[in-house]
Amino acid sequence: PLNIGTTMAAAIAIGIAVDDTLHFMLRYNQELRGSRSQTLAMQNTIREEARPVVSTSVALMVGFLVFTQSGFTPVAQFGMLSAVVVGSALLADMIITPLLISSLRLVTLWDLLSPRARQQIIPKSPLFRGMRRWQIRRFVLSSTLTDYQPGERVFAKGDRSDALYLVMKGVIEITVARPDGAGKDTVVDQFGSGQIFGDVALLADEARKTDAVALTHSTLMVLSREAIANVTHYHPYIASRLFLNLARDVSCRWVKFIGRVHTRTGDEDDEDQSR
Repeated sequence: PLNIGTTMAAAIAIGIAVDDTLHFMLRYNQELRGSRSQTLAMQNTIREEARPVVSTSVALMVGFLVFTQSGFTPVAQFGMLSAVVVGSALLADMIITPLLISSLRLVTLWDLLSPRARQQIIPKSPLFRGMRRWQIRRFVLSSTLTDYQPGERVFAKGDRSDALYLVMKGVIEITVARPDGAGKDTVVDQFGSGQIFGDVALLADEARKTDAVALTHSTLMVLSREAIANVTHYHPYIASRLFLNLARDVSCRWVKFIGRVHTRTGDEDDEDQSR
């Protein structure tokens, strides 16, 4: 029966269950960061947390069962219900909680990045120039990581431009087909670690004009149009820095591209004169 005495059992159950669940999730988070395997992380978590959770729960149950020897009925009922709810919380923490959180990734994309990526590649990338660490992290958490095998296509001419790419590892080659369709495609540029591509078509909201292919095993950070729009809406100052960096990077690439075209044109003129 519910009365003033027995209702205290609900507060006790909530406190104990929440405390054990928090400890369990924190341990799982730590194990997952180290192992990168959800199954192994869950096994280690259960093994490490089983002893303290079970021992404290059993001790509490025994202590509450002592109240059942009281001749005062509300106290006896309180002891019995408290022991029952502590036992129920124990079963939930050791059976239901692992089943629920084993399918969840409690580490963020930032945690999955290697120390080299967090300390060297990302901060030195032109995309995040002048940003603070927490500002960079906000963009990283809005993005996704995608792996590409050598020869695998990142995007093709005519594809929808819905994201820009930051090279975390590997080399990406940008090519454009010749107008006559003869011979090999013309190599426009190559991008390595820390460099960005795919931003021109994204900002212009145009279909892709070139092909992008991974030359080596590559890992790309994909920042979608939707993610950029969300940051622009909620954090306009951070977005303004991002767009400034994109404008600078595009300008530098165009200057280099024009220089290469001018050099090639000059070489062809020299060959024609020599003939």
